Amino acid sequence: MLFLKSMRVVATMLVCFLGCLLWTSQARADTYYRVDTPPTVADGDFQQINSKITIEGTTTSTFTGDSRKDRAEFRLPSGFYITTAGTVDNIDDAPGFDIAVRVAQGLEGKSKDVVDINLIDPSSSNPNHYRGFELVVKKSSASSTSLPQLVLYINKIYVPRGASGNVVLRVDRSGNSGFSSGNLTVAQVASQRLDISSEKTPFLTSGSQTVGPILVTENMPGAFKYIELTLPAGYSWIPDTATINPGLGLTRDYDGSNGNERDYTTAYFDEKRYGQSVLRVELTGAASVVAGTLRIECGVDVDEGKAAAGSIIATVEGSAKPSAKTLTIGNFSEQKATVTADSPKALYGGLLGQEIADITISELVPGTLTGERKVTLALPSWAKWDVYPTVQVQGVTELSIITGQDEKATPMGSDGNMAQFVIDRPSQNDAGKIIIKDAKVNVQVDAPAGDLKVNLLGSAGVTGDATVGTVKPPLTITAKSNPSLVHGRLNQQAGDIDITEAAGRVFLAQQIWVDFPDRVSLSSTPQVKITSGNLTIAQVYLTGEREKRRLVIPIEMASTTPGTISITDIFYDVGNLAADGDVVIHVGGPAVNEVNHGSFPLFVAHDWAGSVVNANIQAKTTPPPDGATGDQKLEDMIGESDLVKEPGTPGNGNAEADTPGAPTPITQARNILFFLGNETYRVNGQTYQMDVSPYMDNDRVFIPLRYAGMALGIQPQNILWDGEKQAAALYNQNTLIRVNLGENALYRFETKIESDAAAHLYSGRIMVPIRALATAFGANVEWDAGNQMVKITTNS
Repeated sequence: MLFLKSMRVVATMLVCFLGCLLWTSQARADTYYRVDTPPTVADGDFQQINSKITIEGTTTSTFTGDSRKDRAEFRLPSGFYITTAGTVDNIDDAPGFDIAVRVAQGLEGKSKDVVDINLIDPSSSNPNHYRGFELVVKKSSASSTSLPQLVLYINKIYVPRGASGNVVLRVDRSGNSGFSSGNLTVAQVASQRLDISSEKTPFLTSGSQTVGPILVTENMPGAFKYIELTLPAGYSWIPDTATINPGLGLTRDYDGSNGNERDYTTAYFDEKRYGQSVLRVELTGAASVVAGTLRIECGVDVDEGKAAAGSIIATVEGSAKPSAKTLTIGNFSEQKATVTADSPKALYGGLLGQEIADITISELVPGTLTGERKVTLALPSWAKWDVYPTVQVQGVTELSIITGQDEKATPMGSDGNMAQFVIDRPSQNDAGKIIIKDAKVNVQVDAPAGDLKVNLLGSAGVTGDATVGTVKPPLTITAKSNPSLVHGRLNQQAGDIDITEAAGRVFLAQQIWVDFPDRVSLSSTPQVKITSGNLTIAQVYLTGEREKRRLVIPIEMASTTPGTISITDIFYDVGNLAADGDVVIHVGGPAVNEVNHGSFPLFVAHDWAGSVVNANIQAKTTPPPDGATGDQKLEDMIGESDLVKEPGTPGNGNAEADTPGAPTPITQARNILFFLGNETYRVNGQTYQMDVSPYMDNDRVFIPLRYAGMALGIQPQNILWDGEKQAAALYNQNTLIRVNLGENALYRFETKIESDAAAHLYSGRIMVPIRALATAFGANVEWDAGNQMVKITTNS
């Protein structure tokens, strides 16, 4: 029972709800009013409503036939009015009145015999303007089996200027009339508007192209009378090229009379005031009775010298308020195709097979990319293709390309940084798009930090750069100090260094090499430890062409976060011939320079990922070699009868020639011994003193020229120096030897004798390779490795 009661309540509520939907508010349901969807009309003047209201009784006896009783008044809002009203039996006769009424069913007889319609509420200013009308039913509906039904035709009403919103027809019934009271919305008033849009905004190039369709849509019937589109400077409409396609209420021959009452005219003219090109489309027939749409297409000529690149924006004017004052009808650009790339990928110097961003080539105009032409994809010299890119067409079917196997760009040249594909057939109707994707590159270990760009070249109509990656150095190296070191001293401490990778897993499970400069060697193996990240390393060791030149750090497992390798307790042995200035350490090896690992390095002579200075060797201030003034040329000095005396020779106030450091020149055979690191030497068993010790460099023993010459029997005054030419000479009665600093040769008279080592200055002395000098004088030279000794013998 409870369920049945609930259902009755629901049913009652539903009936009430439906009544609210179908009819307006009424005193009681004697009649129901069904109103067509209210049309939207403009304000000012008579407006076509073309709507109807169906009035239906609730019972067959709704109307009694008592004309004093069954009547109702229908009134428009203030300012609205009608001028005519009448009864009709045929719907085709209804348009002859502003308001018409017809008997539809349930009442017998012609409409004029059943119902009267009378104009009421005339205007005080014009007696022919009526605010409303009265309906009177003169016959009973009780004799019919059908529910009584009247139809009101609201054909046109006057809408005052400035009105807006709903037009409400108020119904007032008389006493117990069969009519119901209520409010009926018969129209909506809004300002006329033309909605303007462009269905397509094509890209234009120099010359002429067609723009559109441009859509002009009425928001209500009669809104369109004309439209004017004014182009900016550099663009002009092309006369007699406009195509007008009307729709709905604006179509030709709308009423089926085979006439052209919906014809249009087009006019092209240059606006004299501003010198701009204007297209005017005007309706020459009757206004629309149903809101319609025009589709306008027209040719546009582009003057490249005057047209501004970018959007082509037309100014809009019309008979009704346009939805926009301007309209973008196209775009113009000298650039015929754009080259863009996705977000750049992070790249690190020295690594193989790194992914780069995809590249998109987009045509702005169909046919931009020329058929049977090549497009070249060029990387900078410090990058090479590892996986050549896949090249595909998207969006259009007529554009086609030629690639290599598996749709990949074809390798080009021998350097590995060029690839190409061919535009086989250009696009025609729609702009095309080409995607260059899934490529990988190899990056040189010392590549410049910053953008990696792919340069697009060729004759196909596309050029430009695409930034596909951001290159970072694989590591950074810092030194914690830069102490000063001196020549010829062992075990001197240098600054500690840190090597930090740019990101996790940049250091591979390979070796890191730390290389030291020539003539600077490590006194011992430094301490190496991991101070950040989760790198693991094996035992470090020293190796190289000469001992203690390279520190090898084997990495066993890469780090998931940036790792730091700290190297401490670095001690140097600095040779006498070590270069003055900074001690520069280079870091490389297969762990950071994967691209050069193996038998075929990709980037020859690019071995180092970075470098750092962790010490400085102090420069020496040296006097002229052997104390000579160097103010005369060798040719002049050798030719003089009274030879120039150097310091340390008899006759110049220096006793050096009479000391053990200056053996007396004799002509007998000699047995000469020089010892590495020892400032004494022996001639025929007699010990003599020097001021510079012999040393070995690159497997050659160097001895001061002056003492070597005197040991060979050259008189001190016959050992000469030319400061201008940086050259020295030694001679006796049989031989003249010339030595030029820095040259890998000696000269015996005018004959050049090649040498694999050059004379140089050290501690104020000219140091010469002793084997080359002694051999030039005809002596024999032997090396005693066990005693670190050079033995020289002469026959006379």
